[in-house]
Amino acid sequence: MFMSEDDKKIYSMVQRLGQLEKDGTKEKKAKEKARLKEKSRVEQAVTAKREAHTKENRVNRYKKEQGGNNHGGSKRGGKKP
Repeated sequence: MFMSEDDKKIYSMVQRLGQLEKDGTKEKKAKEKARLKEKSRVEQAVTAKREAHTKENRVNRYKKEQGGNNHGGSKRGGKKP
């Protein structure tokens, strides 16, 4: 294929633009993967804290139903005979 110098320059620029697009796409995918990994890590930490808090609330609610720390005592609760 016979091309003039101008055609060669244009063809070269088109090829370079194609390569830049591929590189840009690759970088975007890498960034997206890193972002999702970080998001997942943060979400796991939040979920763990939420579960721990829920568990603690359940324990405290049970203690309160049983009479609190004064189990069996007469002040504010306790089991009635």
